[in-house]
Amino acid sequence: MTGWATPDVALLDAFVAVAAARALPDVLERAVDVARQWTDAGDSAAVGVDERGAVAVFVDRGLSRALLDAPTADADVRAVVAAARAILRPGFLGVPVVVDGQVRAALYLTKPTGGAPVGSADEQFVTVVADQAAVALAAAGRRDAVARASHDLRTPLTSIRAATSMLQTYWASAADERKLRLVTVIDEQAQRLTVLLDELLPSGSAPTR
Repeated sequence: MTGWATPDVALLDAFVAVAAARALPDVLERAVDVARQWTDAGDSAAVGVDERGAVAVFVDRGLSRALLDAPTADADVRAVVAAARAILRPGFLGVPVVVDGQVRAALYLTKPTGGAPVGSADEQFVTVVADQAAVALAAAGRRDAVARASHDLRTPLTSIRAATSMLQTYWASAADERKLRLVTVIDEQAQRLTVLLDELLPSGSAPTR
């Protein structure tokens, strides 16, 4: 185990690189490579799952997938770790990546045959790496949520702007029935926008004055 208790610039840069990764494959590749390098591990792997618990990413660094069952949303990854440890002990380490209380991935490392067994310092270090990966995945989740919200909000706003523009342009010449229809469109889309905003900003989270 390399001495990381007094981290140098290279290690700090490695942590930052993990936390700054934007997509699940990049996060796991960086995380498992950092963990492998700084613990002097042999073979390693990382497994990532989607929201349904299905395997989404498998990063192979020499550790056979046949030895690993992927963590799932309804199965504790530590049970998976225990099963693999029974095969590979004492040179095996598995650490979950937990985001918002849910296992989204796991990092697995083995020590070279005949080398030093996995120690508490190794587990502590890989746990820190897993925490950095969790930070990156949480940030990615927030970006995805913002992107979805932006798309959902843009649709009713576009309808409101179009109806308003038509009213302004054709007010003098449009029949009353046509005007009423455009006003109805604006009202319906405004209600839709209100519902979306209520979902995004629950009343309990509104700032007080």
